Amino acid sequence: MLLPLVSQNPGAADPRPAGMLDATWRSEHMRSMAGERLSQSICKGMATEPDNLAIARLNHTRTRFDTMFPKGVVPITDARIQATAQYEWVTETLGKQDGMISKIHAIDLPDPWLPCARHQLSHNHLHNLCKGGAPITDEAVERGAGQGWAHREFETRERAALEAVRAETSREMLTQDFIASIRACRDDGHGDWYKCGLRFGRMSVDEARRFVALAQRHPDDVRAQEAACRALSAAALTPQHLDASTCNAALTALLASEALPVVMAAMRLHCTEARLQFRACEVLWRATDSATTARIAEATGAVHAVATAMARFPREKSVQIAACGVLLNIAKHREKTPLQSSLVATIPGAASAMSNFVLDLDVQGAASAYLWQLAAEEPAAIATRAGLKTLVEHAATTGVKEARWLLETICWQSSSKEHASRGGGRRRWGQWATGRHAAT
Repeated sequence: MLLPLVSQNPGAADPRPAGMLDATWRSEHMRSMAGERLSQSICKGMATEPDNLAIARLNHTRTRFDTMFPKGVVPITDARIQATAQYEWVTETLGKQDGMISKIHAIDLPDPWLPCARHQLSHNHLHNLCKGGAPITDEAVERGAGQGWAHREFETRERAALEAVRAETSREMLTQDFIASIRACRDDGHGDWYKCGLRFGRMSVDEARRFVALAQRHPDDVRAQEAACRALSAAALTPQHLDASTCNAALTALLASEALPVVMAAMRLHCTEARLQFRACEVLWRATDSATTARIAEATGAVHAVATAMARFPREKSVQIAACGVLLNIAKHREKTPLQSSLVATIPGAASAMSNFVLDLDVQGAASAYLWQLAAEEPAAIATRAGLKTLVEHAATTGVKEARWLLETICWQSSSKEHASRGGGRRRWGQWATGRHAAT
């Protein structure tokens, strides 16, 4: 397409006579004339076309050429060499090289010798015309932009972009109407959170995204944040291993990408709202059941936010259970690296929950399960916590299996003993100093 014309005779010193034009020359001449007429018609069309569209199509063609030819040249392919080898001047050149005066057609030449010789002659001719390939110039890009494939591709791309804009505009209008209808204050008022008609277990991705937009656009509205947390909790109700459908996978991706920042922002901005903290912890509890979401939540500071909620509302049972569930999922799905200080700092919060709800099996079970998960990686952090063994023993008497496992597997010791036995060299130095003092 971009290679120079190769139908001329490269070995002739003078132009061929007019009467010697063969069928190939005539066909190329006709194609050249047709191309000029097409170019003229395209130029006339481009004259009436807006400049921005012409420039956009030109840029599209240049991008397409850059993708097809990253080195900036059009390589000489075997197909082009084979096409060039069929020209009449190749036949005449081969005839002259063979010492024949009359024109020799391809069918008259020896068959085993002819294809290789024609191929080599056309190959040398193309490489003499353009070393390594024809460069892609601005003129070539302009010619490509005027061809039909460029028009079709450009039109297809623009139509797809237009449809995408129309779909986005439609979704935006639906989102605005949805938010306006939810936040509309009726004459008799509305309750503590907006009645949004949730459909548990049947929520689509578009519906969940509208609730995310509601929370993003109205961060100061506590009821809007709680309504969004309720909806996101319903969206995360079914784990992905129980429902491998495309819709549930899209909901899981939405929770990990757009919903987590919204929930974290609500917990930070409305830290004194106990019910909102519970709803936010509930979303995190269900969303972190996925390993990917759990690791993203840990990286975005969910451990600190949940620990703060536990410390601020120590008497809220729902907050304590949901927070322990979040911490358990994060500890379960975290990367196999040394335990971070943020998780170790949550141990007093779990112990406080066990102390405040000694008769509640749900709290005892949730806290014990979290401590057991931490003990699997850092048993010393559990064994040296003051007063924790008593709480675990009480939980074991109520039938919590994780508490019984903690008692059976952990070597419990006080912090003073743990400090004295930390490092073998320190103990030996103390024994040596004691013996020396007694000897003197």
